[in-house]
Amino acid sequence: MRLGVINLTHSSRAAIKFAQAAEAAGFWGVGIGDTVPERYQDTYVTAAACFAATERVHIGPTVTNTVTRHWSVLGATARTFGELYPGRFFAGVATGDGACHSVGLTPSTWAKLEEDVAKVRSWAPDDMEVHVAASGPRGPSRMPTASSPPADTNWACARIRWSCWPRRLSRRRAGSTMSASRVRCSSRSAS
Repeated sequence: MRLGVINLTHSSRAAIKFAQAAEAAGFWGVGIGDTVPERYQDTYVTAAACFAATERVHIGPTVTNTVTRHWSVLGATARTFGELYPGRFFAGVATGDGACHSVGLTPSTWAKLEEDVAKVRSWAPDDMEVHVAASGPRGPSRMPTASSPPADTNWACARIRWSCWPRRLSRRRAGSTMSASRVRCSSRSAS
């Protein structure tokens, strides 16, 4: 099992210390929040600083979106981090409710997110992991099903406590129409 921790970046210097502590504690990954831009530091500048200050821990946005961060920018960012810090960058993505609404934009649709994730993947290193967050009343219906078998995009759904960190496969939520190109998922029943 791989465990990760998430930091909402009020201070990039504090995020660096957080990433170093997470690495020292043996965590697999550090997620850097990419939401409400007026309240938090830039995710990717902070991620670059965290990469430079660590050696092993995986780092990425948790979660970003393809509205405030166009898919081409995310794809180029992934390629750059892949060159500088091979195998350590991951991308948590979702429709962008909080980040988009906070600046007066409309979040992505699930169909557009699916299209954009495929475009990001076409530019990104082959070993980059994508973690899709699906929450809210319709989130669980977007989970992969037996008819859209998992490959290597992880799913996280707050409503039913899906976890994107374990690599093993288990139950899949019925009703998905999103056929992500690479999906890994696991779940725990909400208690």
